[in-house]
Amino acid sequence: MHYSQYYCCQKSLQDSPPTSIWSWAHKESALTRPKKRSCLDTDSDPGSAFRSRDGVKGKSVERAEPLTVQIHDLVAGVQDRAYDDSLARLKMCLSITLTKRSKDLLPTTYEGVYDGFRVVVCAGTKGAILYAILAMQLERSCCNLRHELEKATEDGDPIEWLNHFVEVCESFEGQIMLIRALLAYPDRVHVLKTTGLLNIHDLAFTSFRRHVLDCTNVIDLIQAGARDGLSWERN
Repeated sequence: MHYSQYYCCQKSLQDSPPTSIWSWAHKESALTRPKKRSCLDTDSDPGSAFRSRDGVKGKSVERAEPLTVQIHDLVAGVQDRAYDDSLARLKMCLSITLTKRSKDLLPTTYEGVYDGFRVVVCAGTKGAILYAILAMQLERSCCNLRHELEKATEDGDPIEWLNHFVEVCESFEGQIMLIRALLAYPDRVHVLKTTGLLNIHDLAFTSFRRHVLDCTNVIDLIQAGARDGLSWERN
């Protein structure tokens, strides 16, 4: 713009009333101001641009519901390992309880053992495995008692052996009473709901009869001790 034109423009602005000056400035700013784009235009905002790209690519995007992520087998695997560790600890508790004059101590209290059996059966659904472990531990304990009775014949006194036999039977009965108290929950829940399973009392004394009382050597020793005891009383 030349100086003469600038001077004329400035002069006209000075001579014009304030309202005309404001109208002229508003008109000039409207002409130079950038035009806003409508929000309905394609790609005018990040959300619509993202939807338009999905539409171009042929994707079916559902955004009305929250995104859900599922992790399979992770929690179940951790829980199974925890239950397996509990079974191993409970197996040790059974072994200590069914061992005559055991010098080992239980890794937890009686209440902890009871809760462990309950959790394994109720939450871990491992009642069948626990029942099999109990049957195996009972057989091992009864076999050890039979070996103990057979070894006691080295003293040669049938009456003393018979007294030892009575002591073994009383000790085994006390052990089974404790086992029944610790495994009261599996005995009431798993055994009663499963057809064909013996309760803990019957399972224990069935094993004792099969491995101890039905042994030929034990039967002969019982008869010899009873015979000598009757002869001693008569004399």
